[in-house]
Amino acid sequence: MNGKAVILAEAGLPTSAFLHALQSRHTITPHKPMSYQLVYDIADSGNPATGALLLGLAGAVVLLVPLLARRQPGGWLGTRLSLAIWLGLGGLLMLAAFSTYQADDANHRMLTESSHNLNARVASGPVRDFRYERSRESFCVDGQCFSYSEADPADGFHATAEMGGPIKPGLPVRVTYVGEVIVRLEVAQ
Repeated sequence: MNGKAVILAEAGLPTSAFLHALQSRHTITPHKPMSYQLVYDIADSGNPATGALLLGLAGAVVLLVPLLARRQPGGWLGTRLSLAIWLGLGGLLMLAAFSTYQADDANHRMLTESSHNLNARVASGPVRDFRYERSRESFCVDGQCFSYSEADPADGFHATAEMGGPIKPGLPVRVTYVGEVIVRLEVAQ
């Protein structure tokens, strides 16, 4: 065997490719694995429910500050009924904000944990069927299709190309997903 044949044999090529390379005197190099760059990981993203909690807190403060700042009896908040109504509204707003936060936080933790165990699936290959319609973006990779919008309040990747997201037709990507949620996105370098 000549030096070229030894290199080809060590590359682990199939026998037919090996023989073809010997006969045609072409050099065949082994396939190098594709290198990916991480562009999104749910574990590194913040919980989107934090905004709902902060909005609820701000709303409750706006409702309750006039009550606490009141110095004179009477006036626009003079009756006990209006006091009860304002306190009730502030309490309901806080309860709604806290409930939303709890539910979204549980979902965020579940997706984060699932992204690192066997519940997550991986699709890799070039982006196919890329579509952008009215602020909603969709694409398919390896037979699995994804759809999202910048306005989605839910967890997961949702950076559209219009807003600087990396997805474009033909781009080789590796998508880790749980259900329909993209929990990790890597693009080829």
